[in-house]
Amino acid sequence: MNRIEIETRLSHALLRSSHDFVQSAVKYANEDDETSWRFAVLHLASSIELLLKSKLAEEHWSLVFANPDKASLYNLQTGDFQSVDIDSLQKRLKNISRIDLSNRDKDLIRKLREIRNKIIHFHIDIGRNSIISIMAQSLNTYIEFHHKNIAPNWVDYSGFGYELSQKLTKFKEFVKTRIEALSAILNSSNRPKTNYFCECPQCMQDAIIFAEDNKLKCLFCGDIRDIVDIAKFYSADDSVSHCPSCNTKSYVVTSIKNDQINSECLMCGYFEGTPQKWSDIDGNELPHLRTFENR
Repeated sequence: MNRIEIETRLSHALLRSSHDFVQSAVKYANEDDETSWRFAVLHLASSIELLLKSKLAEEHWSLVFANPDKASLYNLQTGDFQSVDIDSLQKRLKNISRIDLSNRDKDLIRKLREIRNKIIHFHIDIGRNSIISIMAQSLNTYIEFHHKNIAPNWVDYSGFGYELSQKLTKFKEFVKTRIEALSAILNSSNRPKTNYFCECPQCMQDAIIFAEDNKLKCLFCGDIRDIVDIAKFYSADDSVSHCPSCNTKSYVVTSIKNDQINSECLMCGYFEGTPQKWSDIDGNELPHLRTFENR
């Protein structure tokens, strides 16, 4: 087995272990008791460390050793060695892989490890809200690192971060943190102007953008749908035409009542007749347009 094969297998094994741990952390995070939260912290801390190691292993298998000069394939295969600590791991990622974590992410990882160490040593006087906040932010850090540094190189795992996000939709603190992290790109993206897509049909989060080739993509869960297919679903007569205003093929008849035909563009909000009324899951009426200049 040559060096590249060794590094590929090692990196893959570390990544799979990281995925196992983070999925376990997500499972526990969705529970609502102290014991589950402790396990969530323990598993999340391990998953992040394994994730970083999997990326470093792509450079050279010896770098996962505490002392690369004493690295041996025999010890690697038997697992009989001391692995690199988290501080050295981050330094090697910066100096060798050219991946420099932000000060915020470094601080989050440090705080998460501090909480983990307290739990391991039976110091359980940790505020639940503090744990929830650190967990939510650390999960977001995990997903962002995975999107940027793992997904582009591992086709089989390109959607893993989105799958995690979908499983965390019940974790309100994570949802809040994730949407805040996406706010900049959401605000700068071309987005549907109507409330048809105020919430993603897959994850119910307000994170839909207008992607290429008339596709709608949710930045929260990764769901991608063709605008024409969705328009047909909402069309009262199964027809879809080009909008008189934006020329997108997303203009549909929303209702036909007493010979009154109401039509609307699902993308830009242009309508003829009476605009469709929408309500949120609590029954509160939504404004017709997300952000649209008065015509």
